Amino acid sequence: MLSHDNITDEIPVISADELKDYPVALSLSEMFCDADIFYTYDELCEHIEQTKRFAAEYSDYSVKSNNFPAFRNLKISIIKSKRVIVSKSNSPAIHFVIRHPKLRTAIENFRPPFKENYSE
Repeated sequence: MLSHDNITDEIPVISADELKDYPVALSLSEMFCDADIFYTYDELCEHIEQTKRFAAEYSDYSVKSNNFPAFRNLKISIIKSKRVIVSKSNSPAIHFVIRHPKLRTAIENFRPPFKENYSE
């Protein structure tokens, strides 16, 4: 994809305490893997650092931090003006490919006004 598109990954900022309450798993849904591999805080920080180094090496790839992620279980991939892929991160893997112009544009322009409440 980097050979013909620009890619930006938005990575949630997660504290060590938040990771204890809401563990983060390595995203394996694109491989339809039914196992969860959870990060330690050090592993997560190292993965983010490696991602930032990768972004520094490739001009068509960028990464930005998100202090207020709206969703914990969804990955949204946007190929601007072409398609949007919404994937559920944990097993069972579910992927929706959206090509409908109005729905795609709505998702491309979506800015969540809240952080999802997980205490319930």
